[in-house]
Amino acid sequence: MRVSGRIRILAALFAVLGLYALLELGILGFRCPQSEQQGSGGSHKIIPENTEHKDNSITVHLTSATNKPSTGFRRLRLREQDEARTTPQSDVNVLSLALKEMLSKVSRLEDLAREDRNRSEALIARQDSFLRDIEAEMKKETFSRRLKQEAADDDMFQLDRRAPPRVLTVPVGPGENGKATYIHGRDTRQAAEQLHNLYGYSVLVSDVISLDRKIPDQRHKLCLQEEYPDDLPQASVVMIFYNEALSVVLRSLHSIVSQSPPHLIGEIILVDDCSDKPDLMFPLEAHISTNSKLRNKVKVLRNPKREGLIRSRLKGVQQAQGPAVVFLDSHIECTPGWLEPLLARIRKNNSTVACPVIDHIDTKTFAYEQLRFLAGGFTWDLNFMWIYVNKEEMARRKSPIDPVRCPVMAGGLFAIYKDYFQHIGAYDPAMEIYGGENVEMSFRVWQCGGRVETVPCSRVGHIERTDKPYLYVRSNDTKDINIEVNKARVAEVWMDQYKRYLYARQPNLKNISHGDISERQALRKRLGCNSFQWYLENVYPDRLEHTVENGFFRAWGELRNVHTGLCLDFMDGRGVGLWDCHGQGGQQFFALRRPEKGKAIQTIGTGDMQCMGTEGTARLEVSIIKYCHNGLHESWYHNGKGGILLNTETGLCLDVGRNATSGTRAFVNNCTRTASQQWTFTEYFTP
Repeated sequence: MRVSGRIRILAALFAVLGLYALLELGILGFRCPQSEQQGSGGSHKIIPENTEHKDNSITVHLTSATNKPSTGFRRLRLREQDEARTTPQSDVNVLSLALKEMLSKVSRLEDLAREDRNRSEALIARQDSFLRDIEAEMKKETFSRRLKQEAADDDMFQLDRRAPPRVLTVPVGPGENGKATYIHGRDTRQAAEQLHNLYGYSVLVSDVISLDRKIPDQRHKLCLQEEYPDDLPQASVVMIFYNEALSVVLRSLHSIVSQSPPHLIGEIILVDDCSDKPDLMFPLEAHISTNSKLRNKVKVLRNPKREGLIRSRLKGVQQAQGPAVVFLDSHIECTPGWLEPLLARIRKNNSTVACPVIDHIDTKTFAYEQLRFLAGGFTWDLNFMWIYVNKEEMARRKSPIDPVRCPVMAGGLFAIYKDYFQHIGAYDPAMEIYGGENVEMSFRVWQCGGRVETVPCSRVGHIERTDKPYLYVRSNDTKDINIEVNKARVAEVWMDQYKRYLYARQPNLKNISHGDISERQALRKRLGCNSFQWYLENVYPDRLEHTVENGFFRAWGELRNVHTGLCLDFMDGRGVGLWDCHGQGGQQFFALRRPEKGKAIQTIGTGDMQCMGTEGTARLEVSIIKYCHNGLHESWYHNGKGGILLNTETGLCLDVGRNATSGTRAFVNNCTRTASQQWTFTEYFTP
């Protein structure tokens, strides 16, 4: 029992005793009316009404007019003596003062006990807080020490040869200077792997790296000598996110603000495409509102339902106040001097789309890796691909830091004037979610009088996620979305007769419902845009080389085995074998190509840069597919419909055996010209 409870019980006991004492003294009694009417002299009898005298005793009837016991006589004790007792007033006063003093002490004791209890609770709370802080510091120190030790074991920290022996130069904190951070421990690695599969990168590594980690300057030394105009346009940065890790989004925001001149960043518009991760709700906004660098720059917009990357970017542009718009992904890190070169380029030519050089941030270690400078291109199935800058473009440039004309931009990162963005047609709002919008915009800009350039003095690190959550969506929870519709819209509006290259690889797109394209066709006519033939000849001549018209393709389509009627299939991402023909192209699309003019060598592959071949030269060697010129025996001869496929480097023919069924692996064997070695493409072209 607590002290205050005991005091209250003691106080109640004293009160009862005091009341009893008053009753004993008759102070709470009542005088009988008859006795009051007697004279003042002599003695008075305190006898109530309705009393009877029997044998010198008194019988009292404690009744009232209503025959109920009178309250005034409940505690009254009648004495057999006939004398009236009186209580001196002085005794009453003394007793009253004593009772008041006693109650005052009891009240004071309660106050002291209450104060003591509050002090005890406060002391306990401070002790608990202190212990929690000590425990957190111990965990942090233990984790930091473990990271440093394990990283040292993995050669993360380099020996400083200028220092005394056995002294290590250690970055301040994990991931600093763009260094790799490693996760160790079996349980920790398993958790890291699960999160990596969910997000497409290591969330655990991201969470231990500072939001303001320093990335070394990645620019060419000549970039440091560049001077930029004082009147560069102010930019509104538009960034879309969907179910990203909180630390990755925040690091992207911090890097933008810390690596940009404050006067050039008017605002950062962060559009949430209906994420369902709790830490992207209040924790995100709380961090922004309490950070002095972010709260006056960042504006968060939230979609009530999934709109996709494309329509979310359109929403962000509508809210943008600056004359220039810079689009960025939500998993990037900006490096020193990244912004000024982009704004300077579009200021020089307002119909330019300026892209930074995109470096690589490792998905597992978050190491910042500077990549070789490349341009952007596309495959005939309208996927983006990195390409080497051709000799003509290299010769045109006078300096290694001059911008490079880029046939196709990667899509996620670029700067453009807002007015020009709207004039050129913004994005196609009928495109779904994600994919193909970068190819469509590149075709449109080039064909309609603009240009797409990569600016070498601007470098931004980017995480190429192994899993893209945008691809796993449903539209209004009613029907599956087919993002391939985006490719069909691009082909129908911009590619003219060259759309057949797409449909050859994906025949299912011929009959897909791609929606109304009349508005986009009217835009092309209104802007007076050039043909796709013009684009290939003047912007991307290397792609023009890879056409039927130039003799690059000799045959393509499904590659059927005469004996089984089954199709050759790129079955598991490496090996090839037989499978039921599905007519959808994709992994069952093969092309017989003539890679180099004037040479008899021919290759077979599923894509522009992949080739089928064997790694060895022995009989029964299984055929596989790898990138061309990567150690394969990949040269083939085919003598037409129903003919053999002879590997000219091994002298063996592609075979599946007499008993082949769906799932049988293809291999090379001595040429016998049996039906199991006979193959037919869907379509052949005359050289």
